[in-house]
Amino acid sequence: MWFQHILPSIEEEFQSSEVLAAALRPILQMIEDSTLEEYQNNIYPIIKTIFFMPKSVQLNSSCVLN
Repeated sequence: MWFQHILPSIEEEFQSSEVLAAALRPILQMIEDSTLEEYQNNIYPIIKTIFFMPKSVQLNSSCVLN
């Protein structure tokens, strides 16, 4: 269910750095609950793009707080 319904919605939010902070907590929970194979095959291909995006102040604050 995570990968069929929730992950595509979160992927859309990753396209904009303004709403990226809102998607951070759910994706971290998905990473924590997934197996290594699920992470490598489903999650990492989506989140690797955020490593190269300009970070907003809100995102940087969210990372520090989490």
